[in-house]
Amino acid sequence: MLRLTKRTVTLPIIGYSLATFYLVGFIFYLKYLHFPIFLDTVLIGIPFIGRMLTPILYPLSVIKYGMEKILYLSLAIMGIISILEEFSDNLIILIIFRFITGALYGLSTSSAIEMASMTKIRLLIGLTMGGWSIGWIFSALSAFFLSNLMLFTGLISIPFILYPTRRHGINLISTPVNSISTHISKKINIDFSVKAFIIFFLGFEPAFILQIVPSLIPKEAFIETILSYSVALIGYTLLPIIGKPRRSFIISVIIVSITGFLSFLTLNIPLFIIFTTFGLGINSLLPILSRIIRIRLREIGPSMNLAAAAGFIIPNVVEIGNVRLNSSVITLLSSLILLVFILFELNKNKITK
Repeated sequence: MLRLTKRTVTLPIIGYSLATFYLVGFIFYLKYLHFPIFLDTVLIGIPFIGRMLTPILYPLSVIKYGMEKILYLSLAIMGIISILEEFSDNLIILIIFRFITGALYGLSTSSAIEMASMTKIRLLIGLTMGGWSIGWIFSALSAFFLSNLMLFTGLISIPFILYPTRRHGINLISTPVNSISTHISKKINIDFSVKAFIIFFLGFEPAFILQIVPSLIPKEAFIETILSYSVALIGYTLLPIIGKPRRSFIISVIIVSITGFLSFLTLNIPLFIIFTTFGLGINSLLPILSRIIRIRLREIGPSMNLAAAAGFIIPNVVEIGNVRLNSSVITLLSSLILLVFILFELNKNKITK
């Protein structure tokens, strides 16, 4: 268990929030680039392809540098890239920047989650995962107050590159240089679970489909983001600790399927708030449910990061045809399939938790 200090409690939350801020803030900046809509969706989704490298990059990086240093370095480089994006309107360059941002996002959030998990405090884990909501809120605020200068906020994290760190994680005990290759050969064997991949691929759908909302309601994007993601923090923190996971999951998925279907058809902000709250709140239940249906702990992380491919697939698929109808149908179907799959696995294992 990680020794509790002000630093170990706040760093995971700050790290996850800032990483999300650099990842999704670009979505608000897209309106100043004037690309066609289909190119916007490509730029939105590309980081999640980069994130798929996390299962390989993270263990190799942590062995050499430790969790804290990886977190600080990732945030610092993301800040530098954010500033460079401010000066570029070249599509190829931006695609490269966004891909790298996705890989760094995977590294920083993996560090944050592992550090939070080491404390064994469920509320801290929930708040760390809630960094997704906090990042969205900060992105909306920077877009509102800074407009086309918002990417200069990358200056915030550049000083992290000089911040002193401690070596937590895989290399909690220093690893001799001549034995690093041995550790690398062991860590490069990625554990993977098809069940976990399906669960996270479907379960992340609300988070990924919500990325297109600012483009659907540009005038109300600021207020919708602030309200929805502020209330969603309640879902992140309360769903894991209130009631039985199975019951909370079933109720949440039913709410998500109904409100998700209706919100994209009507573009009703109160419906989006409910959908966001429970859709994101489900994410905090997925690791718990994965363990209940006997997916090995070491398989959850790699499977979750590979499932991030949905972040590229979903925004691009819904653009084929009627965006609002496609979003409604995909949200409804993915929620129902996830519900059936989880219940089937729970019943198959004869688990009633």
